[in-house]
Formats: sequence, structure tokens, C-alpha cells
Amino acid sequence: MFETPMQLEGAVITRVTHAHKDGNLATILQIEASLTPEVAETLGCRDLVFTERGLLRPGFVAVKLSTGCKEFRCKFSVEGLQRSALELGGEETGAWQVKADDSTPMVAFKMIHAGSPFETLEYLLSIGQGPAKLRIEPLQARLPLEEKKPDADDTNVTITGGGQTVTMTGRQFHRAAEKITRSKGRRGGAN
Repeated sequence: MFETPMQLEGAVITRVTHAHKDGNLATILQIEASLTPEVAETLGCRDLVFTERGLLRPGFVAVKLSTGCKEFRCKFSVEGLQRSALELGGEETGAWQVKADDSTPMVAFKMIHAGSPFETLEYLLSIGQGPAKLRIEPLQARLPLEEKKPDADDTNVTITGGGQTVTMTGRQFHRAAEKITRSKGRRGGAN
């Protein structure tokens, strides 16, 4: 669970669905946005995705994250279009996944909003799938100490290269990356 606010750039609502949840209508937004090293730090996956220099790790493909937040406030805003902002309160974010297509790191996740679906519809009619800044502010209190936070062993990393695909735990990935970095350093290679 992340506890600090974050701002995502290039956020796009790619899908909207509605479902009945506990007798109420819930709007489920599927969102994709650019992933920066700062956002990856907030999500707890910076070392899995980026090198120390902030570059995408070679061979990185995707990782599903065990993170999210309960109760949040968010704001979508498009620069220069004040009337197009969308502010929502929500029940939770989840199903976070980081992926790299064409060397561009992206984050995808779901956001569940229990309020009126009409605000979202109006926003989409005015913006379409145009990119926006998205600020997410978690409202939940700190997790109890006994609740286990996900660590590197709880995260799987999939790497594709040389015609092969390998899936390993985050801890295995870190160890392999450290060995490669050390061996390049001894041979005079660059990161």
C-alpha cells in the first residue's frame, strides 16, 4: 500500500466499466500513465524497473505489483483546459502493473469510484483519450505494524531477450542485476 500522494504524467482512461457493488453503482476506471523513477519509488518498484541512473533496466518487460490504496482523492487535469478537470473520490486502486513497451515504462491500474458515473462521462466526452496529469492522494491511515508489506520476494519480474522469456522473483532479479553490474564494472563496461 502506498501512503504518499503521487502525480502521474500522461494519464489516460483506457476503459470504463460499471458494476453493482454492495448495492451501489461503482465506476471502474482502467488507467495507463507514464512511469517515472519517482512514481516507481512511491510504488516500491524503482530498483526493479530502473537503473541507478534512472534508465529502464535492459530486458525489463513487466511486473505485477502488490500495492494500491484504499480510499483516495484524485484529480485529472489537462494543461490549459481548466474546465476539463475531473476530481473524484474513490474506494480503492488496485491491479497495478508496470510494463515497458518500446523502451517506454508505463503503469496500468484500476481505480474504483462509487460516486456518480456522469462526471467521468462528461470528462471523457470533453477530453477523449487525451493525456492528463493525474494526482492521487491516499486517504487511508498507516497500516498496522502486523500487516505484512510486500517485499522483493512477493513480486515477479518477467524478462524477455535473446528469444527467451524468464520469470523470477524480485529478489532473484536484484541479485542477477547486481552480478551483471559488478561484472561490467570489472570489464570496464557501462551501465
